[in-house]
Amino acid sequence: MDEKRINEQMKELADKIGYKYKDLAHLKEAMNVTKVGNTSEPEYRCSRLALVGDAVLKTVISDMLYEKGYSRGNITMKKATMENNQVFQKISARLDIYRYAYNEEYFFDDAPDEKRLPSGKHDVYVEAITGAVFHDLGYRKCCKWVRETIIPLLLC
Repeated sequence: MDEKRINEQMKELADKIGYKYKDLAHLKEAMNVTKVGNTSEPEYRCSRLALVGDAVLKTVISDMLYEKGYSRGNITMKKATMENNQVFQKISARLDIYRYAYNEEYFFDDAPDEKRLPSGKHDVYVEAITGAVFHDLGYRKCCKWVRETIIPLLLC
C-alpha cells in the first residue's frame, strides 16, 4: 500500500470528521483493519483503539446525560439507545467512514469481494477513530470532539 495515498486519505477523513490531529499515525492505526491472529473470529488491528474509543464514548455520553439531569436509570437507558453498534454503523455509512478503511493491499472500495474489509452490523470505525483522537489529543480535546462531532450524529 502506498504511504502517500494512505496519508492523503487520512487527511481527507480527518477534514470530513473535524479532527484537528497532531499526529496522523493514530488515525492511520484506527483505519488499518489488517487481520491479526489465526482464529475463527477475526480480530483486526484497529480493534485495540476501538476498545479505548468505546470506553471514551460511554464516558462522554454518560457525563453529558448526567449534566442534563437524567437519573442513573435514565442515563443507562438513554445511553443504550445512543451508543450501540447499529447507531455507529449508520454514522459510518452516513459519513462514508468505512471507505477510508485499508489493509496492506487495499482501501475498502478497491478490495475484491473475497478480500472485502469489514463493514457490517458491528462497525468498529467510529469507536476506533474516537480512540485515535483520545490518544492523539488527550481526554479534554477528545471529549470536546465527541460532543461537537459524534453526539449530534447520535441524536439524528
